[in-house]
Amino acid sequence: MLPLKNTFPYWDTPDKIEGTGLLQEELTRNSVQHAVFVRSDVNDPLIPVVTQLTERVNEVSASLQALKTEVTEASTSVFVHWGSSTCPGSSALVYSGVVGGSNYNETGGAANYLCLPLSNITLFDYTNYHTAHLYGGEYQTEDIHGDKDPLCAVCRSSRATNVMIPASTVCPDGWTSEYSGWLMTGYYDLESASEFICVNFQKEERQGSGVNNNGKLLFHTSTVCGSLPCPPYVGGKRVTCVVCSK
Repeated sequence: MLPLKNTFPYWDTPDKIEGTGLLQEELTRNSVQHAVFVRSDVNDPLIPVVTQLTERVNEVSASLQALKTEVTEASTSVFVHWGSSTCPGSSALVYSGVVGGSNYNETGGAANYLCLPLSNITLFDYTNYHTAHLYGGEYQTEDIHGDKDPLCAVCRSSRATNVMIPASTVCPDGWTSEYSGWLMTGYYDLESASEFICVNFQKEERQGSGVNNNGKLLFHTSTVCGSLPCPPYVGGKRVTCVVCSK
């Protein structure tokens, strides 16, 4: 079987076979008995092979796209934007709500702060009095936000890792700043334990709040020299914070 170009001379005749395709020869005693020209666009044996390869390439492309989506989904993280009902930058809102937790005066109370939703709430009747207690939060600050109920938002970042850095408003090289604010927690002399959280400088509050109901309280944090190295720290200063992602 010989491949043809645009024309192919048949050596037993001056005629030429026009077209592109394959020349099928039947040889008898080392001489050409006859030849049949088969057009490649009609009966090319490579066509089914190419079709199969094309289908396989499409399958592989679809698989790669699915893997890409899966990797993207895995390369995300969630953080709480304390003191705000919205999410910063390119992060997406999961839900927003109000800050809550254990009462400041309960010795067995939980230390952590919660971001409590304000919709799709599920509760059940309960008659056992041996329980933990859930309260709303409250700013305990000497400004216009004092006694107001702090808001919060749970946010999903497109970056895989996030970290809260205390005493700074600058993220390390290669990291993205989600938001910055004040390092806040419970009062040092109160019964219940509490944790440090980073509350947005704006300290957004729930509209209509302002009654001094206490609950899970939020105080500013100040520096105390001694075990805290001064310098670089300075005593009696309000502490900032930043949430960074990468």
